[in-house]
Amino acid sequence: VLFRSILRDSAGLNIGMFLRGGTLNKHILNIHLENYSSLNNFGHIQNYVEGDSEVVTRIIHQGLGSSSEQFYTCESGRNSQTVVQSITQISDISNFAEAGVEVSGMITGNHGRCHAVPTMYNHSDNAKTNFGSNIEYLDAEKIYYLQTRGMPKSKADFLLVNSHRLKTINLVDNEEIKNELKEMFSDVQNGFDV
Repeated sequence: VLFRSILRDSAGLNIGMFLRGGTLNKHILNIHLENYSSLNNFGHIQNYVEGDSEVVTRIIHQGLGSSSEQFYTCESGRNSQTVVQSITQISDISNFAEAGVEVSGMITGNHGRCHAVPTMYNHSDNAKTNFGSNIEYLDAEKIYYLQTRGMPKSKADFLLVNSHRLKTINLVDNEEIKNELKEMFSDVQNGFDV
């Protein structure tokens, strides 16, 4: 899937991208931001068994005061992979631009892989930027702690993975869509016996 857009003066765009499973599931966003335009882009990528999903974003700040924020969470299970590659370019005329990228991945199965590649090219002296990424394994110590409090392992797994994915699902304002996303990523479908 390829999505291209130019946001003209003072335009705004919110994009929520939620991907579940797939082989060679690739999505590309190419957004150009002009004067005082803004982009909010967030989503969740999930692959549980032998899948490969990738999101590539290219955000180009071309005007004064443009703003972009991107936040993705990812899950990779057994023999699967998720990739979030974000390229943000801020031109030398983009004074007072703001750009942020954050990616948080969780590996939940053997040979799972999460890749986060936030790249920022800032050619402006007056732009504010921030980016970061973290990749973690489903934490055995946290699971053990919950088990010592009487929680079965499957529910402890569910609690940790679900809290990770809800970081982005809860950004959706529309309750109907939010509930549909929660159902789409329900753990009965994903191998947890809750």
